Amino acid sequence: MTDPDEKSTTKNGFLQFVGKIPGIMQTASLFYCAIDKETPTGVRFFGLFALFYLAFPVDLIPDVFLIIMGVGALDDLAVIYMAYKFAHSHIKPHHRQQALDFFQISEEDLKTS
Repeated sequence: MTDPDEKSTTKNGFLQFVGKIPGIMQTASLFYCAIDKETPTGVRFFGLFALFYLAFPVDLIPDVFLIIMGVGALDDLAVIYMAYKFAHSHIKPHHRQQALDFFQISEEDLKTS
C-alpha cells in the first residue's frame, strides 16, 4: 500500500520540477495577475484570454503539429509571450510569490536549476 506521506512527497517533487521549466513561472505569475481584482480589466481580460488559449484544444496551429513538425506550440507560446509582455508592469511581487508558493519553490531554487 502507498504511504500518504510518500504520495505527498511525490506530488511536491512533481510541482517543484514543473515550476523550474522555463516560462512556467512567468505563466503562473500571469495567472495570478489576471485573477487579481486590483489588476486593470483590460490586462485581466488579455491574460485570461491567453491562458484560455493555451489550454483550449483548438488552435491556430494544431498542437498535433508539435509531434509531426515541432511547431504546434508556437502559437501558444506567442500568445502567452504577448500577454506576459502586455501585463508585465502589472505583475506585482505578490503575484510571483503566489506562483512560487504554488510550485513550492524559492527564488534560490530557480537560480540553481
